[in-house]
Amino acid sequence: MYLLALALRYLRHRRITFLGVTAVALGVFAFIVVVGVMEGFRQELRRRLRGTLGDVMVVSGLRDEGFRGQVEDLLRRSSQVEAVAPHLGSVGILRLRGESTAGGLVTAFKKVFVEGIEPEQEARVTDFAGYLVDLTPAELAAWDEEAEGLPWLVAGDELAARPRVPRGAEVRLLIPRSLGEYDSFSFRLAGTFRTGVHEFDSQFVYVPLAAAQRIRGLVGAVGRLVIRVPGDVSLEAARENLDQDLQQLAKRQPEPVAAPDTLTSDQVNPNLLAAIRLQTKMASLVLSFYFLVAGVAVFAIMTMVVAEKTRDMGVVRAVGGSLRGVMGVFLLYGLAIGLLGDIVGVVASRLTLARLDWLRHQINQWTGWEPFPKELYMLDSLPWTFSPRLVLTVSTMALVTVLISSLYPAWRAARLQPVETLRYE
Repeated sequence: MYLLALALRYLRHRRITFLGVTAVALGVFAFIVVVGVMEGFRQELRRRLRGTLGDVMVVSGLRDEGFRGQVEDLLRRSSQVEAVAPHLGSVGILRLRGESTAGGLVTAFKKVFVEGIEPEQEARVTDFAGYLVDLTPAELAAWDEEAEGLPWLVAGDELAARPRVPRGAEVRLLIPRSLGEYDSFSFRLAGTFRTGVHEFDSQFVYVPLAAAQRIRGLVGAVGRLVIRVPGDVSLEAARENLDQDLQQLAKRQPEPVAAPDTLTSDQVNPNLLAAIRLQTKMASLVLSFYFLVAGVAVFAIMTMVVAEKTRDMGVVRAVGGSLRGVMGVFLLYGLAIGLLGDIVGVVASRLTLARLDWLRHQINQWTGWEPFPKELYMLDSLPWTFSPRLVLTVSTMALVTVLISSLYPAWRAARLQPVETLRYE
């Protein structure tokens, strides 16, 4: 018991203990916050991409309607598929007329990506229903084009906010045909959607699939088939199985047909997700060096404590204390510093992550600087994760570093000779 009693007694040296605990806590805090934000950003971006693009897409080999029908039948019968929805995309310029932030009516022309969809089918394969603002897929499916005078169009909320275009307003979609020439199509703004991904909310619009086919001049055409995969099936496994099935289907055709290509949502923008993953690993590597700094600080503190407590160690050895006992005192003291630093760092990082967006807004108000611009990071709020695995890994790293830093000072204390330490007492 004397080991624990002495170790706790030495913790009363508040200044030295405070410095050691602070060094460890800062390392734990910085590691958890930085890695938690980067990993949360990757996970949230991946989740929203899946919610917008779907799980898996068939992106080619769909021009022939007969073959496309066979592909759809195969997909709907597959155990790897929960739902299927058709898409047809194009690029155009949206002409908006609405109220500016300064007041008054203004006209704006914005480049947009047009997605032709069937609303109720789309809601089964993506999070389309949850992204709609004050609108439902059923309302869009029941839209009476003759009564409303125009087909519906749903725009990203950031797109329709500057200028502010009211619901029910007429908008024009200009589709370039050749240099200096374009076709104009009128739509009724039925509402807006919000995915939380800046790129989609500021550049995408949805229109009926039939209207998209008229725009492209391709009656009955489909650009891709979007698939929802059951939750217990991995995207890559589902894609590989569907690839094999589609290749077999193509081989069975009386005339040669190229097998359709498939992509997962992760493969649509693989470089971005790979870059985030690499940045997370590099940040982890760089931050791990901070534990070396904390280790040096603990080493210096332990060396000072050993020098101050030379007489105490001499008394302990003189009354029968063992070498292991003396080492144990200082190792327990180092362990206590590491545990306190872990607790402080974990609690501080959790509180900081919970108030991350508040801190971002405060920094923006005080300095005018936006630390996380949504135009760059694409998300309108800063995601984060606080996983038990991350906390356990970081806390263990900190404890191991502290214990290693305590070994040499503890060994020096144990090697002190009682006669030498008590000679001048």
